[in-house]
Amino acid sequence: MKRTTRYLVLGAIFYLAFLVVGAPSAWMAQGLKHFSQGRLGLAQTSGSLWRGQGELFIAFNSKEDRRLGRIEWRIEPWWLLLGRVQTRLQISAPDADLRGAVGLAFRKVAVRELSATLPADLAVAFYSPAMLFGAQGRVQIKSEELEFGGDGVRGGAEILWQGAGSRLSSVSPLGDYRLSFAGQGKLAQIKLETVRGDLMLGGEGQWRPESGALQFNGSARPAAHAQELEPLLRVLGPDQGGGQRSISVNLRLAAAATR
Repeated sequence: MKRTTRYLVLGAIFYLAFLVVGAPSAWMAQGLKHFSQGRLGLAQTSGSLWRGQGELFIAFNSKEDRRLGRIEWRIEPWWLLLGRVQTRLQISAPDADLRGAVGLAFRKVAVRELSATLPADLAVAFYSPAMLFGAQGRVQIKSEELEFGGDGVRGGAEILWQGAGSRLSSVSPLGDYRLSFAGQGKLAQIKLETVRGDLMLGGEGQWRPESGALQFNGSARPAAHAQELEPLLRVLGPDQGGGQRSISVNLRLAAAATR
């Protein structure tokens, strides 16, 4: 019985490998659309599901898809033996660069060795209220390992917003800002700090992946150009005196790909 079970397991693995090798690259487009909830899409694909390339698009708003660049992927076969599909990704474009690996298992999504540089205005595709601010600048994202699953989130990531700007303020750039994310199972800690700039931002928050509840409390104050920054400060939060504004965020951000 044990020998038969081993043969069945090996047979299933080899059959899965055969499907991956022979499947068309269009399957990658379908999978990407599903796991990104329709925010990402692929066009002009070539190669196979195992190894291919295509044009990557992001749903920038309800009326526009924005081209990010040419994406190349390669599925690493040895991970299939552990019941996981892991894919190496690389995007190269004039205004976007991304390298890393994405692993998929039962109710789990893992990102490893991620290094990305993207335009800041792409935040609109994932959080529509960001359109109000008209974000400018570039965002660098780095993570050695970050895993989302049924048992929570583990690992960390660092996001650096460089040359930050907003259409609500004539001050440009506003500064550079760092957002740190640390997953601790059922809870993830978030910390925002100013690296340098005329607008000082800071705060801490928590995200609970099981419910999707995200809470953040922080502050904003001008270090210079207070009058020019006032339109932006009024949007950020109520005046606490001395030019300081209170920032409070309460929303739901579910890790739907793991459900």
